[in-house]
Amino acid sequence: MIQREDMVRPQLLTTVLAVFLILLSLAPGCTGQGGSQPPASTLTIPPTRVTAPPLTTPPPSPAGTTMPTTIPEVTPVWTPGTVLQENSAFLIMGNVLGFRSQNGAYIDEIRFSVVTAPLAKPVTFEDQSTQIVFTKGGTRYSNIYRIIDGDRNGNGLLEEGEAFLISVPLPPQVPERDIYPNQQFTMAIQNPPNAPVIVTATAPRSLTDAPMILATAR
Repeated sequence: MIQREDMVRPQLLTTVLAVFLILLSLAPGCTGQGGSQPPASTLTIPPTRVTAPPLTTPPPSPAGTTMPTTIPEVTPVWTPGTVLQENSAFLIMGNVLGFRSQNGAYIDEIRFSVVTAPLAKPVTFEDQSTQIVFTKGGTRYSNIYRIIDGDRNGNGLLEEGEAFLISVPLPPQVPERDIYPNQQFTMAIQNPPNAPVIVTATAPRSLTDAPMILATAR
């Protein structure tokens, strides 16, 4: 009988302790399911902010300068004329040069070099055989010329391996024959029955003291 009472006491003590803990948890102000809970906090995500690029201003102009408001025009470059010399017995070599007169703003001399064409016979450069004819402003006239270099034999006969430097002096102060700035002209070097060499050119708008390229043989 005594043993049975000893076993009941510990069980009763454990049961009372459990009930006390349950009542304690249900009391107001204690944490647990029955107590009032503080309101849940709401997480606020700030909206994405787009930052505009900073405004840039051009650097100030140096003092005393004026910014251009229009694109400046480009002055076109003067273009030399052409040389037509197909099927001719002789060929112009290089450039046709014009020389300004010392007496005014006009060209009074033209120079060029000639060689024989491949497989061509020698060509006589004399006024009776080879003539230089100008056409300018509707006027056509022949002009004298002279060989100033390259005639090794002194006979005026252009042979293979030779190159004649020809000078064509224009009559001074003769408007019909002088070549003026921006004036177009044609110079034909004729040696019948061979095809002529024809130079078509326009004088530069501004004549220079240095030799001017009137045309270039290609």
